Amino acid sequence: CKYQFTGATRYDAGIEYYSTMLHEMAHSTGAEKRLNRLQHTTFGSEVYAKEELVAELTAALVGYRLGIATTINDNNACYLASWAKVLKEEPRFIISVLADVQKAQDMILAHLKRA
Repeated sequence: CKYQFTGATRYDAGIEYYSTMLHEMAHSTGAEKRLNRLQHTTFGSEVYAKEELVAELTAALVGYRLGIATTINDNNACYLASWAKVLKEEPRFIISVLADVQKAQDMILAHLKRA
């Protein structure tokens, strides 16, 4: 139930619910029979962290496109802040992330149009 998600109001709880749903949908696009992005990895590894960044950015952008969330929420900010250091050290890393985000976003939006 979306009201089980944290938030001061039902509106906030709904945004958290849909943001989490879109984050998990973004992960699902990485399956072998979809975009084949997921790799077996361990928590905290660079591969794991990249996938989390792809999922969070995809969720934020799709949420914005659908009018669900028109601002960055606290969860988005936490994920993105954790990447500030990595991006400062290797700025070109974001290019591969954004390519995956675009593909995941396109897949989710195409699926939603068919539904």
